[in-house]
Amino acid sequence: MVFYSSVHRLFLLFAMVPLPAMAQYEVTIEGKAYQLILARDLVAAIQQAPADTALEYNRIVVQGPLELTGDTLRAALAFEDVRFTNPVVLERAVFLQPMHFAGTHFQQGISLLEARLKSKFSCRDCRVVDTANCKRTVFADKVDFSATQFSAAAFFQQSDFGGETTFERTQFEDATYFDQTVFARSTSFQDASFADLASFEEAVWQSTVSFAGARFGEDALFARSRFAGAAAFTAAYFRSAAHFERADFSATASFRRIVFAGPARFVNAHFRTSAFFVDSRFKQEATFAGATFAQPFRPSAYFSVAPDLAGVTAPLIDLTSKAAVRPVPPPDTTDPSCNPIQLVDITQAAGLDFKHYNGFSGEYYYVETFGSGAAFLDVDGDGWLDLYLVNGAPLIGERPDPIPTNRLYHNTGAGRFADVTAVSGAGHTGYGMGCAAADYDGDGDVDLYVTNVGPNLLLRNEGGGRFADATAAVGGADARWGTSCGFLDYDLDGDLDLYATNYVEFDPQNNIVCAEGGIRSYCEPKFYEPVGDVLYRNEDGQFRDVTSETGIIHKGRGLGVAFADYDLDGDTDMYVANDGTMNFLYQNQGNRFAEVGLYAGGRYNEDGLAEAGMGVEFGDWDNDGLQDIFVTNFAQETNTLYGNDGQGQFYDITRRAGLAECSYKPLGFGTNFFDYDNDGDPDLFVANGHVMDKITQVHPDHAYPQPNQVLCNQRGTRFVDVSARLGPALAVAAVSRASAKADYDNDGDLDLLVTNVAAAPNLLRNDGGNRQHWLTIQLGNTAQHARVAVTADGQRQVKEHQSGGSYLASSDPRLHFGLGEATEATVEIRWPDGALQKIEAVAADQILHIIQSKP
Repeated sequence: MVFYSSVHRLFLLFAMVPLPAMAQYEVTIEGKAYQLILARDLVAAIQQAPADTALEYNRIVVQGPLELTGDTLRAALAFEDVRFTNPVVLERAVFLQPMHFAGTHFQQGISLLEARLKSKFSCRDCRVVDTANCKRTVFADKVDFSATQFSAAAFFQQSDFGGETTFERTQFEDATYFDQTVFARSTSFQDASFADLASFEEAVWQSTVSFAGARFGEDALFARSRFAGAAAFTAAYFRSAAHFERADFSATASFRRIVFAGPARFVNAHFRTSAFFVDSRFKQEATFAGATFAQPFRPSAYFSVAPDLAGVTAPLIDLTSKAAVRPVPPPDTTDPSCNPIQLVDITQAAGLDFKHYNGFSGEYYYVETFGSGAAFLDVDGDGWLDLYLVNGAPLIGERPDPIPTNRLYHNTGAGRFADVTAVSGAGHTGYGMGCAAADYDGDGDVDLYVTNVGPNLLLRNEGGGRFADATAAVGGADARWGTSCGFLDYDLDGDLDLYATNYVEFDPQNNIVCAEGGIRSYCEPKFYEPVGDVLYRNEDGQFRDVTSETGIIHKGRGLGVAFADYDLDGDTDMYVANDGTMNFLYQNQGNRFAEVGLYAGGRYNEDGLAEAGMGVEFGDWDNDGLQDIFVTNFAQETNTLYGNDGQGQFYDITRRAGLAECSYKPLGFGTNFFDYDNDGDPDLFVANGHVMDKITQVHPDHAYPQPNQVLCNQRGTRFVDVSARLGPALAVAAVSRASAKADYDNDGDLDLLVTNVAAAPNLLRNDGGNRQHWLTIQLGNTAQHARVAVTADGQRQVKEHQSGGSYLASSDPRLHFGLGEATEATVEIRWPDGALQKIEAVAADQILHIIQSKP
C-alpha cells in the first residue's frame, strides 16, 4: 500500500498531494502480505510530489523498472520492506531531501551512477541481488549501508562521501570497488565481510576509518590510499593478500589482533605517527621493505616467516616475539595431578529409564540432530539433587505412543532416582531443547525454565515437589528455536533475570533438503538464517523483554551461554557461543551490555576464524583468580580455550594448553570444568558426537557416535587426555549432547550426566575422586553471582555462583572445591551487593551452608 504520512520518525510533511490511481493487488512473500503496484505509477507519484513533502512506502512489490534518470526530486522518500523486481535506475538524479531504504530488496540491482544526494541516504538491512553501480556518486550528507547484503559486484569508484559513512556488518559477496573514493567524515566498515576482491586503491579518508573485525576473503587492495585520520584494522582477517604498498598513514594506524593468512605487503608505506601491530599473526611473508616509521617499530607480533625489513626507516626496530607465548611442556600422564579414578555408568542401576525422542522420520528435519538438555536441582529442599530431563516431540506425520514428555526424577538419597513426572506436573510435550534451574521468584524453592523449538516454558515450583506452568502469567514464551538459557541478576536489583539463546529460523513445513556425496543428510547451519537471543528483566516477578534496550542487538546462531564477572567490576557479563558465526562477549555496563569481543577477544580463534561454537563454560583453569572461557566446536576445528589476561583481554591459548590435537577430530557439545580428582585443578569434560548420521559413508575417518573425553589439568600448565584411564564408560561411543556436573550422591566428588540423541542418557558416577579432601559450599537464596575464594595449603581457588554454561544444561548450583591433602581451608565470599565475608579454619569434607548475614 502506498500512502502519504506525517512520518514522524523520518520527515516533516508540509503538504499533502493525492497519488495517481494505481491497481492494487496483494501477494504473499515469506508469509507476509505485500501490495503489488506498477513501477510507472510509483514514478509518477514521486515525480509529481511537490517540495517539502514526504512519501512513505511500506511492504510493496514494485513491478517493472523504476527509472528516474536525470530527475530532480524534491520530496523525501522512505521505502521499508519493499521488493523491486526489476532494475532501479537513479542515474544522474538529484535528491534534495532524505532517501531511506530499510529491509528493501533490489532483485535486479540499483544504479546511482553520478547521482547527487544532497541530504541523508540510508539503505539498512537491504539486499542487492544484482549489480550496485554507485560510480562517481556524490553523497553530501550522512550515509548508512549497515547490514546490507550485496550479492553481486558493488561499484563505488570515484564517489564522494561528505558525511559520516557506515558500512557496518555489510556483506559484499562479489568484487567491491572503492578506488579513488573520498570519505570526508568518519567512516566505519566494522564487521563488514568481503567475500571477493576488495579494492580501495587510492582511496582517501580525511577523517577516522575503522575496518575493525572486517573479513577479507580475497585480495584486499589499499595501495596508495591516504589515511588522514586514525585508521583501525583491529581484529580484521585477511585470508588472501593484503596490499598496503605506498599507503600513507598520517595519524595512528592500529593493526592489533589481525590475522594475515596471506602475504602482507607494506612496501614503501608511510606511518607518520604511531603504528601498532600488537598480537597480530603473519602466517605468510610480511614485507615492509622501504616503509618509513616516525615512531619506533615494535610489532610484537607472530611471524611465521621472518619479515622483509630492507630499507625500513624507523627510530628503532624491535621484533621481540610475543612474550605471552610460553614454552609448551610435554604432556606427562604420570603427573600425580592426574589421579586415577573411575567414571562408572550407573544409569539403569540408578533407575533412570528415560530415552530421548528426536522425532526422526527420514525427512532430516534440522532439529533432530541437536539433542536435549538436563538440569540438576533440589526440587524439595531435602539436600539431594533431583534430575530434570528434557525431551523432543513428534514432528510432521509422527504419532508415537506414548507421547514423549520431559521427565522429573526425584533423588531418593540411596543412589537411585524415582520418576515423579506425573505427580509433579513438570511433564511437557513440546519439542524441548535446553533448561535452567533457579529461584526466579525468591520464594525459597527452585523453578525451571525450558527452551523449545516453539514457545518456551516457565515452570514455577509451587512447593511440595509440584510445578505449575507460569509462562502466560509471568512471561518468557519466546516462540523461536530456543537453545541454552540461564538466570542472572544483570542489573543487581536482587532478583533473577533470564537470558535464552536462539538458533536459526526453522519451519518444518518448509524443510530444506541437503545431501553430500549423493547421500541425504542434515543441512549445514549456513542454509538457515540466524536469529537474535532474548533477555528478560525480572520486574516484581514478571519477565519483560528488554533485549533491544539493553544492547543485545546482534544475531548469531546461539547454542551456548555462560555468565561470569570476567572483568572483576562487580556485575555479571555474558559469553554466547554461536554456530559458524562470531561469538559474542557481552560486557555489562550497568543497565546495558556492549559486545566487546572485537577488541577484548573471544570472537574468533587465533587464526581469526569464527568457529562452530556449541558449548561454553567460564572457569579459572590456571587458578590465577580470573575467569577463562572454554568453547567446544565442530570436528576439524579444535575446541578453544581463551585465557583471561586480567586486563579485560582474552587470548586463544588452545595450543599452549594442549587442547588442540585432542579436540581436532571429535565434534564437541556439552562441556564442564570439574575437578574430578579433588586435587584443586579444574579438569575438563567434553561430550562428543557428530551431527551427520551418515558421516562415515562420506568421510570414512569420521563417525557419528564418538567417545566422550576427560582432560586432566596438569597444575595450570596444560591439559592431557586421560579418558582411557578412567574406565570403560568413556570408551563407549555415543551421539552425546548436553552435559551437567553434580555431586548427586553427596559423597564429595563430582559426577556427570550426559544426554544422547535418540537414546538414554548416561549418569557417570565418580568412584575414587573423594580419596582426596574436598569442600562444597551451598550459598543462600540471594547469592547468584557471589564470588567465592577457597585457600588450602597455599593454593587459592576462585569460583562464581552462576547459572548457565555447558550446552542445554544446568549443573549443581553448589560450588565444589577439591582440597588435595589439606584438611581445612579459608573461605572468602564477595556477595552480590559487594559485602565481604571471611571464614577461617573450615574443616574439609563437608557441605557447608552459608547465608549472607545482614546488618
